[in-house]
Amino acid sequence: MTNDVQLLRNKRPVNKEIKVASQKGAMIAEQIGKVEMKHCELENVLYIPELRGNLMSVSAIDKQGGKVEFYNGQVKICKNERVIFRGKRNDGGLYAVKEITDEGSVLMTTKHNSVRLWHYRLGHLSPRNMMKLLNISEGIKLTKEEIFQELQSCNRCLKANLKRLPFDNQRSRASQPLEIIHTDICGPIFLL
Repeated sequence: MTNDVQLLRNKRPVNKEIKVASQKGAMIAEQIGKVEMKHCELENVLYIPELRGNLMSVSAIDKQGGKVEFYNGQVKICKNERVIFRGKRNDGGLYAVKEITDEGSVLMTTKHNSVRLWHYRLGHLSPRNMMKLLNISEGIKLTKEEIFQELQSCNRCLKANLKRLPFDNQRSRASQPLEIIHTDICGPIFLL
């Protein structure tokens, strides 16, 4: 399951309820497709916008002939005796895995060179700065048209750039305790 629709290939609409342990009790999957990675393809991946992170099913890996080994707070996922993913248990008790590349380093890469994926990796870099990056870097194969077209609809960037009207200059004083409360509010915060 993923919360990033840009990772899906050959996607098609679906309306499937997924039971979860939360107050709502369920989330709705909107699309299904596959995720192409350097050494494997993940089939029947569900796109669930409300999901906080990507999830892999041990049961689904087992059904496809994969092997999952847990040991000392670590995990490795193999297919045909080849290690495809490695990971560690995080504070929440889940195992965060990353794909093993040919170079032996651990990177989460996909076969496609998505503008949105680079935009996320670079901390929501502005289109203008991504254009500069194309001229001074190698390995990022994007076009100017793709950058401007794709980044016009990044919800996080749009929300971050919203402006609001200033507060009134008119102030009132509290006539009794707790009549006016000043506080900082932050959240909810979701990690990529």
